[in-house]
Amino acid sequence: MSEDVSVKILSDLVKGEAIKIISQEEYLIDAFRIAIEEKITVYDALFISLAKTKGIELVTCDRKQYEAAVKEGLNASLLV
Repeated sequence: MSEDVSVKILSDLVKGEAIKIISQEEYLIDAFRIAIEEKITVYDALFISLAKTKGIELVTCDRKQYEAAVKEGLNASLLV
């Protein structure tokens, strides 16, 4: 990897442009409901709630999370 690419990656990380951090508060109540109904962790349910709210596909390796997402009406993909 060239030095320029390394500097660009580091710069994006520092500016918060490489990884978007989203607060869970907005999604927590819905995630808690999903977790209880589907018997999955709140952590897994947070990703479902976020994907549902943002209208994006959920991609996961977790079959229970995938099945819960589909029940919530999400476009979801299970990687095996």
